[in-house]
Amino acid sequence: MTERGTLLNHLEERAAESLETAERQAIGVLAAELSGHLSLTEKAFNLIGKLVSSLPQLTIAEISQSRKVATALLVRLSNDLRSAALVACRGYALQALSLVASMYEIAFATIVWPTSGLPTMIQRGVGNRHVHSHGMDSPN
Repeated sequence: MTERGTLLNHLEERAAESLETAERQAIGVLAAELSGHLSLTEKAFNLIGKLVSSLPQLTIAEISQSRKVATALLVRLSNDLRSAALVACRGYALQALSLVASMYEIAFATIVWPTSGLPTMIQRGVGNRHVHSHGMDSPN
C-alpha cells in the first residue's frame, strides 16, 4: 500500500471514530498533562463561589450598583474559568484561549471598576446624562 493509501485508511478510521470517543481520548492524555492547572482552576472556581455565597443576603434594592457589577463580573470570571478548563482538557485549545482572553478583560474590569468613578456616577444617576452629553450614544 502506498503512503497516500495508508493516510486515507487512517483518515477513514478517524472519521468513523465518534467525537465522544476522541474527546475521551483527549481527556485521558491532557488531564494528566494539565492536572496542576486543572486543580488550580478548580480551587479558584470554588473560592469565587464561596466568596459570592458569603456575601450578606440583601434585597435587590439594597444592593449597590457597584456590588451588582462586581458580583456579576466575578461570577462571569468564575464560569469562564471553569469552561476554559473543561474545553482545554478535551483538546479545544483555541476555544480555551478565547475564553482566557475574555477572562483577562473581565479581571481587568473587576479591578478598575471601583476606582473608575463609574459606580458613583451610576448611583447618582449621572451615567446616562454623561454619555448623552458627550454624544457617545449616537453613531456619529
